[in-house]
Amino acid sequence: MYAGTADVRLISNLSTNDISDANLESLISYAAEQINADIGVTLFTKLGDSNYFVGDYDGSNKTFALKYSPIGDLDNNGTVNTSDIEVWYKANTADTFTKMTSGTATISSIDDNEMGKFTFTTAPSLTNDYIVKYVWFPIPFDHPLIKKATIELTSYMAFLKGNLKDVTSYRLGKMQVVKTARHPGLVSFYDRYVQTLGQIRGGTIFRAVNWEMVQKMSDELVEDIS
Repeated sequence: MYAGTADVRLISNLSTNDISDANLESLISYAAEQINADIGVTLFTKLGDSNYFVGDYDGSNKTFALKYSPIGDLDNNGTVNTSDIEVWYKANTADTFTKMTSGTATISSIDDNEMGKFTFTTAPSLTNDYIVKYVWFPIPFDHPLIKKATIELTSYMAFLKGNLKDVTSYRLGKMQVVKTARHPGLVSFYDRYVQTLGQIRGGTIFRAVNWEMVQKMSDELVEDIS
C-alpha cells in the first residue's frame, strides 16, 4: 500500500476510538484504487513500435523499456510488480488476441518502473504479435506525493465514515449549550487531496506527452483484444 495506518493516524490525529485499524486499512485500500483512477491512464501498446518502446524486437531480446513511463499500479494493490503489465498475443496469421497468463511471453521482472524497463521470461517470438497493457503514472508509485495523497484521501473518508462532529459547549447562566458542526477534517483533508492531485498530475518527469496520438493508438489496440 502507498501508506499505512500509522501514517494516517499521525497526520489526522484519528485514534482507535475513532476508527479501528481494520477499517482504516480498508479505507487505505479504497483510497489507493481511487488515486490510481485519478492519476493513471491505461495504455495498450504494440511491441516493436519504436514510438512507444525501446529495445530490439528481434526474437532474441527479452528486455524492453516503455517510452511512456513510469509504470503504474494496474491491479490496484498499492505497489508495482510483474502483475501490473499484461501481455496479449496472437500468431501473425491469426485474428484474435489472447491474454498471456503463463508460458514464454509472461513478464519475469520489472527492472525499473520509473524508466518503464521490464523483462520477458523468454524473448518474444517474431511469429507472434504482442500487445502490452499497463497503466501510465505521471510520477513513480513510491513518490512521496502519492503517499501524501493517500493519507489525505483516507483521512477524509475516515472522518466521513465516522460522521465525526466538531463539538463545542458553553453555559448561558444555568443552561448548557452544546453546538455541533461538520468536522473541519472533512473539508480540509479533501481540499488538500485535490491540491496534491494537481501536483501529481503536473509532475510528468519525462518528455511532454502527445496524448492525442497516444490515446488514438491505444484505443485502436483495445478494439483488437476486445
